[in-house]
Amino acid sequence: RLQQAECVCSPTMYTFRLNFEGSCAVDTINGNPGISDTSCLVLNDEDDLTPVQINSLQILELDAALGIAQQVALNGPFSNGESFKYESISVGNEVPGGMQIILQGENAEGDFLFFTVAWTYDLTNCDAEPIMKEDAIGMIEVADYTSAIPAFCPAVETEPPTESPSESPVIIPPEPPTESPVIIQSEQPTKSPVIIQPPTRRPTVASMSYAASFSLVYHSKAAKGKAHKTGKSKD
Repeated sequence: RLQQAECVCSPTMYTFRLNFEGSCAVDTINGNPGISDTSCLVLNDEDDLTPVQINSLQILELDAALGIAQQVALNGPFSNGESFKYESISVGNEVPGGMQIILQGENAEGDFLFFTVAWTYDLTNCDAEPIMKEDAIGMIEVADYTSAIPAFCPAVETEPPTESPSESPVIIPPEPPTESPVIIQSEQPTKSPVIIQPPTRRPTVASMSYAASFSLVYHSKAAKGKAHKTGKSKD
C-alpha cells in the first residue's frame, strides 16, 4: 500500500509494441523523472540476434519491495510490430515498484533467443510521469498508456469540477399573438333601412328596425417560455 511521501505516477494501463530491430543500445526510459534504474539483457551468444518471431513473453510487475506482485504469460507467435496490453496492479490501488518483460523467440536459423528488459520506479518522485508514449528499451516500445490515478500522483492533471454558472433572472418577452383578432361583423339588417325624406310641412315619423349586434372577440395566447441553464461538461 501507498506509504507517506510515496506516490504512484506509473501508468495504470500499458500498450507495448514489439520492434525486432531494437537492441539494448536503445533505452529512452533510463533518465526519465521517476525512474530509478533500467536493465536490458540478451541471454544468448548467437551471431544472429534478430528474431523472426517471438514464441512467448512474460510480464512481471514488481511491488514496492521489488518482489513479484503480478505475473502474466502470453503465448505467441508474435510478429514484428505486434502490440499487447497490460493492466497494472495500481488499478487496484497497489504500489508498483517496477516492471520486467521476458521474451523468448527464434531467429531465421531456428535458434532460440532470450531477451529481458526491466525498469524500477522512484516512488518519491511525484513531479512527472516516468513512462511516456514512444519510450523504448530493447525490442519493447511503449505504443500508448493510460496515466496514473490523479489521487496518487500530483503530476497527473485533474479536470476541474463542472460548475453551474450563476443564474441571472431570465426575462422572457411576451410572444405576439399567433392569430389576428377576429372581428365578427354585425348581422345584416333584416329589412332595408327606410330613407327619411326631408320634412315638407309636418314631420313625417319614420320607423326603422335593425337587428344589429356587434361584438369584438380577441383571441390571444398567454406568453410562455422556458429558461435554459448552461453548464460545462467533461471529453
